[in-house]
Amino acid sequence: MTVDGKQWGIPTAYSFWGVFYRKDIFEKLGIAAPKTWEEFVAAAKKLKENDIIPFTIGTKDVWTPAGWFDILNMRINGYDFHMQLMDGKVPYTDERVKEVFAKWKELVDGKFYLPNNTTYSWQREPFLPPAVARPR
Repeated sequence: MTVDGKQWGIPTAYSFWGVFYRKDIFEKLGIAAPKTWEEFVAAAKKLKENDIIPFTIGTKDVWTPAGWFDILNMRINGYDFHMQLMDGKVPYTDERVKEVFAKWKELVDGKFYLPNNTTYSWQREPFLPPAVARPR
C-alpha cells in the first residue's frame, strides 16, 4: 500500500463486500435486478412471499454485519462520503448516517435475513446459500 508516495505494506489478503443474487430465481419469479431502494425492497418481499430467504448472513462474528453498513452507506451516500465517515471527518450522528441505519432497519423489520443469523459465523458449514427455501 502506498500513502503520500511512501510504501507502507503489502496486502496479504483482500475482502470485498457485495450483494449477489440468483439470476435463475429472479427470472423464475419475474424479478428484475433492482436499480432503486424501492425495487430492492420489493424484490426482497417477492422472494419472502415465495418462501425464499432474501439475504443470508452469519452475524455471530460481529464484524460481518459491518459489510451491510458499508454497502448501504456507499449506495445511499456515495463513496466519497463513506471515506469521509471512515476517516472521522463526518460524525456517525450525521443525518445521512441516520438514513442508512433507517434503511437497514427496514430490512431487519421486514425479516429479510436468515433466521437465527446470530448463531452462524461467516464461515460456518453447512451454511445456507442465498435464495434457499426457508425452513418450516
